[in-house]
Amino acid sequence: HVILRRTDDWMDGRRSRHTDDTDVLLRIHHVIGELPTYGYRRVWALLRRQAELDGMPAI
Repeated sequence: HVILRRTDDWMDGRRSRHTDDTDVLLRIHHVIGELPTYGYRRVWALLRRQAELDGMPAI
């Protein structure tokens, strides 16, 4: 068997970068503050519809 060694500067390309979710979290907390009985599906639907109206990317 041959054992291959990685270089010291090797990085795993399968890992994705962490995205900054602060804007999305603020919008979620805003909806929950106004409508505390809404579950995650209804909150997501409201945010998705609002993003479509504002021309923002999908959540």
